[in-house]
Amino acid sequence: MHEQLSGWWGGVSLRTKITGVTVLLVTLGLLVAGVGTMTVLRNYLLTQVDSNINAAAKDITTVTSTCEQSTGPIKFFFAVLNADGSQRCNNLDESVPKPALREMTMSSVISAQGQASTVWDSSHTRQWRVIAFVGFDPQSASNVTVVVGESLDSSNAIIGQFTV
Repeated sequence: MHEQLSGWWGGVSLRTKITGVTVLLVTLGLLVAGVGTMTVLRNYLLTQVDSNINAAAKDITTVTSTCEQSTGPIKFFFAVLNADGSQRCNNLDESVPKPALREMTMSSVISAQGQASTVWDSSHTRQWRVIAFVGFDPQSASNVTVVVGESLDSSNAIIGQFTV
């Protein structure tokens, strides 16, 4: 087998060998450049979403157990959680898939120190970028976890346009 391959390769002209190797290297270079571009683009889009949800979180002035809002992130996902991570309320309709926040206990929110994270919805079909912080609910006189998030649908759609 080795002799057949060696014989075939020896019969190929030098011009064809150089052209083949050049095409292979250009293809490899384009592949590496594409992967690098996708990584940079994804990080840029996540930074933009993080900036949006951080700004929305700063707009929250009061926290209530019913998630009624007169100010704050109306176009964003907003939820109030108990210390154990159970959800008190959120601002989305029941028909809209929401981020799965079961693991956002008070201790995990404190250790995250306000860093945004990516979570899936309960059916694992939609990604959300969320930030959580500790708030105080004056109605129940207790500390609660406040979550603000944005769907990554638009970011993932942009990335999907460039993926084959």
